[in-house]
Amino acid sequence: MTGQDRFSPFPEAEAVLYDRLDPSQSAPLAVAFSGGGDSLALLLLAARFGRRHHRPVIALTLDHQINPLSLEWTRQAQGMALALGAEWRGLVWSAPKPATGLAAAARQARHKLLAVAARDSGCQVLLMGHTADDLLETTLMRARDTPGLGAPRIWSPSPVWPQGRGVFVLRPLLSVRRAALRDWLTTEGLDWIDDPANDHPASARARARRALACGAMPQPHAPDGPLYPLLADAVRFDQTGLARIDRQALSRAPADAASLCLGAAILSVSGRPFPPRSDRLTGLLARSRTEPELIATLGGARLETFGAELLIAPEPVDRRRPMTSEDDVFEGRFETTPGVAWVRLAGRAAQLSPTDRKAVQAMPALIRPALPVALDTAGAPRLPHPLGTGPSVRALAAQRFASAVGQIRSEHDLA
Repeated sequence: MTGQDRFSPFPEAEAVLYDRLDPSQSAPLAVAFSGGGDSLALLLLAARFGRRHHRPVIALTLDHQINPLSLEWTRQAQGMALALGAEWRGLVWSAPKPATGLAAAARQARHKLLAVAARDSGCQVLLMGHTADDLLETTLMRARDTPGLGAPRIWSPSPVWPQGRGVFVLRPLLSVRRAALRDWLTTEGLDWIDDPANDHPASARARARRALACGAMPQPHAPDGPLYPLLADAVRFDQTGLARIDRQALSRAPADAASLCLGAAILSVSGRPFPPRSDRLTGLLARSRTEPELIATLGGARLETFGAELLIAPEPVDRRRPMTSEDDVFEGRFETTPGVAWVRLAGRAAQLSPTDRKAVQAMPALIRPALPVALDTAGAPRLPHPLGTGPSVRALAAQRFASAVGQIRSEHDLA
């Protein structure tokens, strides 16, 4: 791209857009837009990219209902977005606010509401305005206050499940300093909202921001790219949501890569929102490398060796426990046909039709109890299509795993 072709003073940010987005697609792009300086610069960048490639841009503004000025800020954000030619959607976090852990709860709610709004608007990519300053601040926070905090990535799957399935977060401004963005906005004649909470002394983020202003300059790292592609290729999924891992590949891989890959497989099979703890993964990996016949449970999954493979299936559960279904997703594992009652097969196999029973008998025994079945009006179970003759489902494990391990690197891969 030549200088005349650029639509901002930040070629690195524009390069990220062209590397991760497919200009030939027509799907809208979602932008998380608070009206602050970082998100305003992001929206301006996205709007110009969208106009150039005839792609709608949708600004999503979330009112957390925490600050008494939030309604006024939301109105200002709406005006800014419309002035830049973007569509606008207003979101509200109306749930009761926790007495402790408010920041973490607000972050989780924000990601959920943004992911749902993006999916409902037909967007597969959600742009967020994290900057180089956010990377620097995160580095300081990990060292001083919150060592478990993860650094924002240029491209990553939505961190919430199942609301964020199929939605990827793109952060094109991670190489740009916050001050440079504000200088650009000033030259463009644009003003932004300043939230005083960003400078509250009780905030770890604010303390890190002050340290940067005083000259602290850690070495930031923005993780990017496939995490462990060679080992990831040794993991296979079928339409039941069962995972198979080549044990030889698992034993030969570096321990950190093997542990991360195994954790992603367990997460994807279990349907849970969070992966298992790293220390337990390390112990399980050591067992898988030393025990010829392994049977174990971890993170909502059951693992068993089967010849040269390690099989991973959902952990058996008490049938008396209510099944979870959210957003037409059964147990975080299957997208389901709406308006149908879904339960696990466990204890109901004898009630299946002969055709469905034969299909189940051809499957590994480990996966059978956790299979979803639809209950008809008489309460009889039906194995869903494409596994059987009932209403349709779609297993989510393979796509979730590919997203988690970096096999989906851009909008081109999503297409």
